[in-house]
Amino acid sequence: MSWRKILLSDIKRGTVIRMTKMEADGAYHMATIIAVHYEDPRYPHVKVARPYAYAHEEFNGKDPLLGAEVFAIGIERLLATESDAEVFQGRDTIRSMVT
Repeated sequence: MSWRKILLSDIKRGTVIRMTKMEADGAYHMATIIAVHYEDPRYPHVKVARPYAYAHEEFNGKDPLLGAEVFAIGIERLLATESDAEVFQGRDTIRSMVT
């Protein structure tokens, strides 16, 4: 069981991905694919959601803020040789979550 490069068959709603370049920069590097747009003639892409929390000591702790950053990644970029997107391969299937 380990992380491996993402494949075309892995690209579906609910797939959890790891972006190693973000991890190397010290950012939270896990995201979930929440939409797949193969048919977009201009830019076939996926939309991913990456959670965040304002937890700085100066932030008002009585009203914590949790949310998700949503952004697009091109399918061609995800599958490129130099891509940093990975999925976790368990015993049988890749890890996913309900979206």
